Amino acid sequence: MVAVAADVEARGADPRARIGTITQLRGAAARARAAGWRVLVVWLGLAAGGQVVQHGFALMGVDAAAAQAAPGYLAYALAASGISGLGAAWAMRVMSEPARWLRFDRPLLEGALITAGMVLCLMALGLLNVLVAQSVTEPGMMVVAGSSVVLLALVLIWVGMRLTLWPMARVAGRKDITPAMSWRLMRRATRGMLLGYAVLLIPLIVLLVPLMVEAAAAGAPPSSGSLLASQAASGLFTVLAYGLVAAVYTLRVENPATVADVFD
Repeated sequence: MVAVAADVEARGADPRARIGTITQLRGAAARARAAGWRVLVVWLGLAAGGQVVQHGFALMGVDAAAAQAAPGYLAYALAASGISGLGAAWAMRVMSEPARWLRFDRPLLEGALITAGMVLCLMALGLLNVLVAQSVTEPGMMVVAGSSVVLLALVLIWVGMRLTLWPMARVAGRKDITPAMSWRLMRRATRGMLLGYAVLLIPLIVLLVPLMVEAAAAGAPPSSGSLLASQAASGLFTVLAYGLVAAVYTLRVENPATVADVFD
């Protein structure tokens, strides 16, 4: 893997040291610089892939923005999660091994399959939320049911973050990193990654909130331009977010080091 700016020396290595947000963001930035123009290509590829799936199913009459227990939406969920998984694996590859960024191999597919499964779980949760809202009519129960679904979503996101080194390892060709091992390795790195995600989300929110407000004020579904902007912002977030994951992977799996050593 491409070294993060300080992987040259790991004096007094300690894989249990906390990996903070600044360390992860600096590692992601170093990886983006190392990948160079490839990051732009992967970003555009992710945005185009998401847009093609969404637009294609829209032409077939499937409203991708409205989760529903219908064959068309279920097919969309499978296609969208598959594209998301493949895009995520591609982002992992370009942020970790830019020299192999175009290699379509089994490790890439394994990482994509794992990530697609995680995305599909979140989409299934969104569908569950809709079904619960449709079946519960008593206001008090609606609040309880809605809160339960939100709590479950937060738990799934947290679990996904703790398991994130598992698909990264598969993309790198490492089958010895199991989900249980990923869970342990992410200890004292999860909070830093969560805050790192929050920082990366800021420009995405700044871009998308005005578009959402405009659509709500007009009482119309988002325009094709808004959807394209959403896909572009989401794609950029995905690429940079996996820069954080790749940085943690290097420090915890390939070259464990204390935080003090990381950017000496």
